[in-house]
Amino acid sequence: MAKKLPKELSVIYFCNSGSEANDLAMLMARAYTGNLNIVGLRRAYHGASASNISLTTLPLYRNRCMPTTNISHTMNADPFRGLCGVSKCRDGPCQTLRSCDCV
Repeated sequence: MAKKLPKELSVIYFCNSGSEANDLAMLMARAYTGNLNIVGLRRAYHGASASNISLTTLPLYRNRCMPTTNISHTMNADPFRGLCGVSKCRDGPCQTLRSCDCV
């Protein structure tokens, strides 16, 4: 598998689950950059481990008393409902002053 990757990507990590992969990605990003801040996507499920639950904004999975230290959330671009998660750009939270033909 490593032979098919570019030379800069020479290490492969196998994980048992998406939660484990997200945990590893967060640890590696923090170790590489030295920055503790992580950005999670709104309305997205990131996993059920303690560190991943703090990334999600879904109330079904997230307890309100979970710590959210160094966690920021951003919009999740939705290709089916439009860039801002709605069918018409003027209905979304990223309304702009540009003209559009979706009205």
